[in-house]
Amino acid sequence: HQRDARLLRRGLGEDDGPPLPFAMTSIEPPSPAAYWVHVPAGPFHAHGVRLADEASTREPCVLRVSEGHGVDVRALGNGAQLPREGIFLARYAVTSDAYLAYVNDRGWHSFESARLRAPCEYGQSRELGAYWKPGDGGRIDMPEWWRRDWPVGAISWEDATDFCRWATERSSDGWEFTLPTEDEWEKTARGADGRLHPWGDEIDEFYCRARGSRCSEMDQAMPDPVGLFPLDESPYGARDMAGLMATWTATSEGGLCDWRVVKGSAWNTSLSFVGSADRLLCVPIDVAEGTGLRLKAHRVRK
Repeated sequence: HQRDARLLRRGLGEDDGPPLPFAMTSIEPPSPAAYWVHVPAGPFHAHGVRLADEASTREPCVLRVSEGHGVDVRALGNGAQLPREGIFLARYAVTSDAYLAYVNDRGWHSFESARLRAPCEYGQSRELGAYWKPGDGGRIDMPEWWRRDWPVGAISWEDATDFCRWATERSSDGWEFTLPTEDEWEKTARGADGRLHPWGDEIDEFYCRARGSRCSEMDQAMPDPVGLFPLDESPYGARDMAGLMATWTATSEGGLCDWRVVKGSAWNTSLSFVGSADRLLCVPIDVAEGTGLRLKAHRVRK
């Protein structure tokens, strides 16, 4: 199964997958084949070891997809279904340059509504705690210290889903961009063999971008550009799924707060949270510096 995934990754041509989403200018090389990975349908183990008291994991389960007979799910715990043909997931989290194009698209939202979509500090109102501020000509500007090739963070689930709608409207060409489900994210991250992390079961602070992965305090105080940690690569070719930026998923859980599932770890969190089975439940309007988004592509017409 893993070998087939590598062959699929090497064989993905320019016309075989989704288009490059609009405004992804910081991705090198800027091509659809370099941006998307294909994750085939099939069984995978969705379970893990609790690495910290604060981390949560799902009950052990196995998802199986029958050949030619739709989806057959046998699970000891909960789990969603993968499409029979598999999925396309972005190799990288959405970068800040693309999100800046989104907030400055006045054909999509007004200046006032755009201000409410700008990354902001946790626990602050968008009015008082926004990292990106109004600039000249009705634009929202990044601060000088914020790099365009960083993955965007400090956005809510509502911001992330609106970005997906915008990306679909601006560049879909028969494709819809959405957030992946928790199961789609997890299979992409860990493959089919039950490994705990994208690279395997062992762990080291230099394998991915987490707190402590950089030597100087200054370097630890800010994220990195996407794709700088070569070991943080999933069996299907997705990068930065253990560290750098946690991402929202489409999976929700009921309760008093209507939770949304966040997967992955971030540049400012500890190694205790880098297990691919770990999950965090957050309110859709919450923001955190270490939470952004990664796109899934789904064909809506041929």
